[in-house]
Amino acid sequence: MDHSSCVAVAKYTDQGERTRADTTDTALPKLPDEVLLMIMAVSSPATIAALMRTCRTLYDSSLGPRILLRDGASLSTDGQLVSFSEFMTASRTLRFHYLRSLTLSRGGFSLEALTALSQLLVHPLLKIDSLVLHDAESILTSGSQGEWAEMDAGLLLLNALQNVSTLKHLSIDDVDERALALLRKQSSALVSASLMLNAPGSQWHNLGHYDADNLNPIVLLANSADSLEVLDGSGFDLNPENVMYDVVYPRVRRICASYWSQSMPGTAPYVHSYPNLEHLALMRSPPPASGHSMHAANAAANAGVVPANHILQTRYTNRQDQINFGSWQRLCIVEGTVQDVYVLGLVCHVPHLRLFGGFTEEELADVLQDVKPGTLALTVAGGQWFEEDGAASLVLARPEAQCLHSLELEICIVPQERPEDLQQLLAHLNRVLAHMPSLRAFSLTLNHALITHPGQWQRKRDSPGPGPSDEYRCPMMAYLRAFDAEMHASLFKAHVPTLEDVTVKVSAEETWADNLMPSQFQLSMRGSSLEQGDSDGEGSATEEEEIVTELAELGFGTLVDDEDGW
Repeated sequence: MDHSSCVAVAKYTDQGERTRADTTDTALPKLPDEVLLMIMAVSSPATIAALMRTCRTLYDSSLGPRILLRDGASLSTDGQLVSFSEFMTASRTLRFHYLRSLTLSRGGFSLEALTALSQLLVHPLLKIDSLVLHDAESILTSGSQGEWAEMDAGLLLLNALQNVSTLKHLSIDDVDERALALLRKQSSALVSASLMLNAPGSQWHNLGHYDADNLNPIVLLANSADSLEVLDGSGFDLNPENVMYDVVYPRVRRICASYWSQSMPGTAPYVHSYPNLEHLALMRSPPPASGHSMHAANAAANAGVVPANHILQTRYTNRQDQINFGSWQRLCIVEGTVQDVYVLGLVCHVPHLRLFGGFTEEELADVLQDVKPGTLALTVAGGQWFEEDGAASLVLARPEAQCLHSLELEICIVPQERPEDLQQLLAHLNRVLAHMPSLRAFSLTLNHALITHPGQWQRKRDSPGPGPSDEYRCPMMAYLRAFDAEMHASLFKAHVPTLEDVTVKVSAEETWADNLMPSQFQLSMRGSSLEQGDSDGEGSATEEEEIVTELAELGFGTLVDDEDGW
């Protein structure tokens, strides 16, 4: 192995020179290769890199790269791009065979970094099947400004990405003109795609070039029509004038996406383009908060409440289009808020219906009448929905609910509720189930995530004040910790003899909680990935130094450390 190869493999950096002891000439490893490989198999990438820098065998063979690249590579800086390119091409071993996924982020890359990345992407041995582009437009417009503007190296990168033909999975966000070009012209037969199309502050949109079909996955992924199976994303849109599109995706089985345009949802176009769909979650969400285009601003102005007449008109149009042009025949699972499913206006049977959030009695009744599910999973916040005049209680006693054979309730307890409220809830549920003679299975989950998530709630109760435990500050927690789930399951089964399977449990899992409550009760974000990444990086550097030192003492050699690489 020559010196430059040693350098790239050892440190994964863009530095030109390295000094390193020749471990094979000065000392033999005292640990068997099998032991070293076992350590590497359970280590972090930084630790693996440190181990590789202590043993020439790991450099020259495929052992180190195979383990190091098993989880792919994530690159976000000029140094990382250049370093990684050098690492991949530094050895005669076929490292490209072990690289299956690549993540790029941030953008604003230099000409040197863009050139290195483009050369890497067009390498004949590259066989990646998964590509993630964070800040895609920033990446693809790198080099289009400043001293290299005339060369526009970002176009070289765009062409290189378009010609990668081995991809099966693509995830992309911050979509604008160049990212759209990538989606429309990519040459891979994708199996799954995740498209975050709600790019805030989109420059192309700001110039007045808004076209709904630029946010339409039916149009954007046409080159993968014969292979696509799973579609996820946000910010989806379509042209309201089009009832059908020419392209059909016969293999798509699952769609989980959100939209904020009032042109959505268009049920008939989705039925036609995804005829064999089995799992649908198509939900409305607010538009990007930082959007600056006129279109985004207009949408944001109407984001709070969708006019009732618009909801009714969209539902009516969707139902009529399905009656005229057909609906799904294989749809097994539909999920979303009650209003999300209501506006779809489905006219097909759906065995499993998963709903969350608030609703009116008529909305829920109409949805049940639309799809006649055998199983209903319903998640709500607060027990008021099951009071005697609560919307859920009223609907479950109606004829529309008698199609149900299985009912799965998740009730998220809110901070205002007391133990006596929960006791009343259980009594109300017994009365509700008595009106459902066709029911055979019942599941109840009491979720207390909204009152136990750290630092989220100021409990304004008449308790003496903050105490040493959750039980002292929140009587509901003391009640839940003593709650006998098995006993209550037996009581439900005894009260409703037709029930064959009853499950009751207490949980703190954060399921749909952030969709159920007004803003003051939503769970906060857990912290940005950037912050976590920075923290992890520091820890990894310390760990790396310790490992290099310790293994040098064991006879694996020494080297001079330098800046971190990729």
